[in-house]
Amino acid sequence: MMPFLMLMVLYTTLTARFGFFGNEIWAFIFLYIFTGYLKQYPIHFFEKKKNCFTLFAVIEFSICFLKVLSVMSLNDRFIGHLLANYMEFYRARLQTLPNLAMAFALFFLFKNLKVKNNPMINKMAGMTLGVYCLHQVPCFYMFLWKNIMKADYFVGSSYQYIYTIFSILGVWLIGTVIELVRSSISDYLIESKKWYIKFCQYIDSMVENVTNNISYIK
Repeated sequence: MMPFLMLMVLYTTLTARFGFFGNEIWAFIFLYIFTGYLKQYPIHFFEKKKNCFTLFAVIEFSICFLKVLSVMSLNDRFIGHLLANYMEFYRARLQTLPNLAMAFALFFLFKNLKVKNNPMINKMAGMTLGVYCLHQVPCFYMFLWKNIMKADYFVGSSYQYIYTIFSILGVWLIGTVIELVRSSISDYLIESKKWYIKFCQYIDSMVENVTNNISYIK
């Protein structure tokens, strides 16, 4: 886990560049290993909802404030663009420390909420990753927002905020329907098969061994 933390997270945070770990698959691998680590060694800071909310709010406010400051500093083009580049990178990229901290803060915030079990909410929550992956595909992303959603037409218009709300809801709804169909087909063809279940168990055991080795080295 430490090589990922040093070469991916810290390097990207300090330089606002991806380096070798530009593909987001590395971020997902890191999250998988780090989550396994947290199962063995919980961070008590995240056990309190107040701490989670405060951490998220402070980082989000800081990024927004510094982005506004970067716009005000555009007369000094180097400082303004440098600051804007870093803040956008921190806001959007999972490989950076601020983004990871916000992600885990939100995750543990909702995890610690006492919400009654609701099958419909659970089903919709299970579709979230699929919706994200669907609309975030690089070759489709710009086509979606420019050609289908016509985002350029509404930016700066009096309907911008209404458009933003309904476009996000529309993409989420359509993506959820597509993901429901995909997951049903995938479950029937692959995920319910014994070989696939054994493969997942093998991956889980590998992650557990990695976290155990980390604890042994410590």
